[in-house]
Amino acid sequence: MTAWRIAIGAVAATLALPAAAADWAVPPGCSGFLTVQSKECRVSNHYRCSNDSPDRQWQADFDVDGLMLLTQTDAEARQWRIVDPRKGTDLSLDPMSSAIPKLSDLLRYNPDTALEQWMTGADGKKTFFLGFVQVIDEAVVIDGIALQRTVFNISKSVGDTRVVSGERGFGFVHPEWRLMFAGAGERFEGDMSNYKPHDGSPVDFVFADEPGFLSTRPIHDCEMMVSSAEILGSTNSLRDLP
Repeated sequence: MTAWRIAIGAVAATLALPAAAADWAVPPGCSGFLTVQSKECRVSNHYRCSNDSPDRQWQADFDVDGLMLLTQTDAEARQWRIVDPRKGTDLSLDPMSSAIPKLSDLLRYNPDTALEQWMTGADGKKTFFLGFVQVIDEAVVIDGIALQRTVFNISKSVGDTRVVSGERGFGFVHPEWRLMFAGAGERFEGDMSNYKPHDGSPVDFVFADEPGFLSTRPIHDCEMMVSSAEILGSTNSLRDLP
């Protein structure tokens, strides 16, 4: 999860979502408008599609192994769809969701920012996100782009409401772009007593007339990252040793 990167999604063939990261390109009928190079070896490409509602936009996230996540949001920064090609999960916003903060309200520093959101997978299984997100009155400039800070604390439960992961910390929002970005914080997977620090803050904002626009290769904090292909190659080499 990023700053309020709450999962939602169900892939539709009409959106021509890419199947393989190595061959990724903006889908037919879609147009890219922003690339964000972030810490923790991640790059995100943002695009809009003519078949979508005019207020919808997509984000495609990549790491050293390629495409890792596809997320669709609206003008209120509410996440409607998410596709995880590695896990094979495909989630969509569930009508039973009772509290999904709107960006317009967050930007008015509305204190009522509780999040209670259900998503349903293609297999019918439910995922539940519980917590809060707020925009705080603090301006930040990154790569010449003015942003506002967010603060959040969100947990993820599946099926029988068993908590499986969570994240808390600070993020960023660009009010005019209607986009939220990851920041610094801490997260856990499985063990709620074992939060680990992380920082996925944006570093570079790349536009259509600049080198690196729509790149799928992350460039920051990648020195210690090893792709799964490299790990497999090393394992195979060891097997060949006498």
